[in-house]
Amino acid sequence: MTAMLALYLKLNLLLALTSMLWLVARTLGLLQLAALDARQQLRLARGLLIGALLLTLAPLLIDSFQPGLLAQWSKTMTGGYGGTYTVVAGTTSTLALIHVKGLRFSIGELCGLLVLAGLLLQAMRVGRLWWQLRALINVATPWKRIAGVHLLLSTDTGTPFTTRALGIRHIVLPTSMLHNLPQLRLALKHELQHLRQRDPEWLLMLELAKLVCWWNPVVHWWHLEYDRLHELACDEALVLERRVDSRNYGNCLLDVAETATVPMLLAASTMVPRANWYGKPHSQLRRRIMKLVAMKNDQHRNLKAALYGLLLGSGLMGGTLVVLAADVPAPGPAPWKYRDVVPLLRVNPQYPQEALDRHLVGWVTIQFAITETGTVDDAKVVASCVGETIETCIRNETLFNETSLVALQKWQYQPQIKDGHPYRREGVQTMLKFVLEN
Repeated sequence: MTAMLALYLKLNLLLALTSMLWLVARTLGLLQLAALDARQQLRLARGLLIGALLLTLAPLLIDSFQPGLLAQWSKTMTGGYGGTYTVVAGTTSTLALIHVKGLRFSIGELCGLLVLAGLLLQAMRVGRLWWQLRALINVATPWKRIAGVHLLLSTDTGTPFTTRALGIRHIVLPTSMLHNLPQLRLALKHELQHLRQRDPEWLLMLELAKLVCWWNPVVHWWHLEYDRLHELACDEALVLERRVDSRNYGNCLLDVAETATVPMLLAASTMVPRANWYGKPHSQLRRRIMKLVAMKNDQHRNLKAALYGLLLGSGLMGGTLVVLAADVPAPGPAPWKYRDVVPLLRVNPQYPQEALDRHLVGWVTIQFAITETGTVDDAKVVASCVGETIETCIRNETLFNETSLVALQKWQYQPQIKDGHPYRREGVQTMLKFVLEN
């Protein structure tokens, strides 16, 4: 459970890092001054998001193929394992307690309940939007089927949209467009381009991210930013690759925007999106029209995209090392014989309520064995101390012993290797310090 929570937090941190890198690139003009087109920007944005996901899962994948490799790297980077572990009351989520009508909840448990409650509400929201989309699709009139794409006509929408939220690729066109066949052809080309770009699948992935990380504003920001990018990329592809007349296409966008009455849809790319991250009505449409006027092919766009990808990728890798360093034990004055003892998972002991009430601190030294699989065995307290300060505490007091042993049984270490084979390591010691702040 602790490992899953750490993985979840790392994913949110890396998503925040991708947004910072993207905003820095935009602020410095890397994506505008060098005339990098929207299609390449869209690929870079997708690469950042996929990179964040892969780098989050990388430790799990590496450890599954090469157990202990990351821990060995951590040990090399930090110079060894520090044998003292400090437990600070009030700053660790598993230690601070909240009392509600005689019940005690840790802040971590309370945050977990809030996240689950929000996840349930988001699931209800997604279910409601899915049901509305399903109802709209069911009452629409089937028109054609092109290479597995279902074309429908509907009187319940004023703008064309594409979706795959129901498992099938649907393109829904307003019935009113039947009176303007040139406009209907342009709208159909627009939505087919979204399918070529795999935009419905990406929108489904972003909806899933919003569902799981509902509390993280970065995820919602990325969804709006992706709406902006994939529409601009679609416009460029139609004008530059499909040879669509930019004037007629721009007039089509304006006509659709004037009569657009589209409900909130699930994972759907609409020809004229309802919202944009700039927060001004039709500001995104205005930018799209302006870009249509000055649109041209760039012979060096692939080279520029590769350079920008290298810069953004380097920033993402550097930030990932910082995020993953949270699991790396800090170097300390450990004896040389413990420099190859590297913890992979440490669970915080719960600060005893009696010690909190009496404002007591202390430390516990525990001796244990590391099994062939890296688990803790035969843990026993060899020394302990409890008092009002660390310096004046009384030896052999047992107030912190039980909570220390319970937590240490859940710790996981890098398996000890000798002659290429794991072995049981006896006589390992560590000290847990219990301190109070404020």
